[in-house]
Amino acid sequence: MRAVLCRQFGPIEDIAVAQIDPPSPAADEVLVGVETASVQFVDIRVIEGKSLLNTTKLDAHFGRKIKVGLPLVPGTEAAGTVLAVGREVQGFGAGDRVLGTCLTGAWAEQAVFRPAELARIPDAMSFQDAGAFYVLYFTAAYALQTRAALTAADTVLVLGAGSGVGLASIEVAKAVGARVIAAASTEQKLAAAASRGADELVNYGAGTLDLGAQKALAARFKAAAGEAGISVVADLVGGQYAEPAMRAINFKARYLSIGFSAGIPAIPMHVIFNKNASIIGVEPVADKRLPGEIPELMTRLFGWYLEGRLKPLIGGTYGLNEAVTALRLLQERRAIGRILLDVRR
Repeated sequence: MRAVLCRQFGPIEDIAVAQIDPPSPAADEVLVGVETASVQFVDIRVIEGKSLLNTTKLDAHFGRKIKVGLPLVPGTEAAGTVLAVGREVQGFGAGDRVLGTCLTGAWAEQAVFRPAELARIPDAMSFQDAGAFYVLYFTAAYALQTRAALTAADTVLVLGAGSGVGLASIEVAKAVGARVIAAASTEQKLAAAASRGADELVNYGAGTLDLGAQKALAARFKAAAGEAGISVVADLVGGQYAEPAMRAINFKARYLSIGFSAGIPAIPMHVIFNKNASIIGVEPVADKRLPGEIPELMTRLFGWYLEGRLKPLIGGTYGLNEAVTALRLLQERRAIGRILLDVRR
């Protein structure tokens, strides 16, 4: 079968499509014929050898030995059709349309998953939407609803609002009834945020922010929030944008740290202290939250999808042999929405 292969850790340009033997499902695994697979920032870290997915540290989270080492097939999320199931598997059968998440292996014509890593998709959901759905909306809902207990009374600031999870966070927040301030680095990304229902837009640009610029950005966040103020921050970027956002929050606000695409931020702890605020780390997998293990959340998200409240924005679809091009969009922070690989191309 065709697959993207990483033979050694290093630059993304070193990966290439190769012919490899298809996987065989173990007794507790499901074999899926992949239609689409997502491209994520974590895939860059895996290829570079800088991710926890390259280590045994996730063994405890998944309750089993995680295979590490080279060569490996990147990719952590895919959608497709079940081809076969192991003898111990219940609840899935050949022909089921599914989405799933895995540690590696999704960028191939076939991939194996554990049942807890899969969920059946609605008949009305395309494989393209399904390949972009789980990580985006599960992360957003877990962050905003499970960890931050978001309500319709909240005002949410989304940093990195043009990213896949950023746009999903806007949609989830609006589905709950909250007010949303979307912040991003370009007008194009903000236009995407507006199309997903954002109430206010803030362009923080792509340049370096000195102290004065950070204070000015904090003032802009506060102005966008108005009298209600900012009670929840969904931070997808970190870096130099975190401190202005923290300085703009309300008393007892919840600050969700979801990603660091702009770098690991310096935290003004005195601001958090003075406002009795909470910083909440968000990593659904670390909480063993997988689609098959939390069926009620997937049911809610699929319901919102069928109602038209959730719709993944696909920023580009590429063939397997274009994986490097797709990864560069993320590496250079040019991606808007979710980037996909069409495995059949």
